[in-house]
Amino acid sequence: TGNTINVKAINTAGLQSYNGATTLNDNLNANAAGAITVTGAANLATKAIEIATNGGLATDDITFTSTINGAEGLTLNAGAGDVLISGIVGGTARPTGVALTGNTINVKAINTAGLQSYTGATTLNGDLSTDAGASAGTLTFNGAVTLGNNVILDTNAAGLDAAINFSGGTSTINGNKTLTVDAGGANVTFGGVIGGVNRVGA
Repeated sequence: TGNTINVKAINTAGLQSYNGATTLNDNLNANAAGAITVTGAANLATKAIEIATNGGLATDDITFTSTINGAEGLTLNAGAGDVLISGIVGGTARPTGVALTGNTINVKAINTAGLQSYTGATTLNGDLSTDAGASAGTLTFNGAVTLGNNVILDTNAAGLDAAINFSGGTSTINGNKTLTVDAGGANVTFGGVIGGVNRVGA
């Protein structure tokens, strides 16, 4: 706990908790068991950051209560736990890419300068953009998607556009909110049923 927190690699056999504006310079691992929670704004620095709580327990959650910024990659793997990001990602400095894996994933707006991937049942509460101007990154979902708000998916860049993929039959889309998908000249693939439980846009 502190006004600001600045850390390198941390590996624990249990939970990790950071209370304050936190700069991450290396990976965080609680792979034996335990949740990782960052309470306060997070900044990605120095290198691509990987955070893992893949100990096999449903309580091995990864939680960010605020914003995440920084021009580095971000990988979150909660295994059987959940991923929750309550603040905007890339509002002031876009990560180069984001890969999230968990039993459930709950996010607000995420803006990257490269690919985004979501593996797990995902609730979207804001827009997702991989459009960095000259090019965009692919946007991929592996698992059911629920719209918690009106959502725009944008991979339409000024130069090279990128695909948007809802992969396989499990990648259904539900929620009585609107969904706008803009891949420009790239492909869009819907592998699952849309509105089978709750009609989209209803």
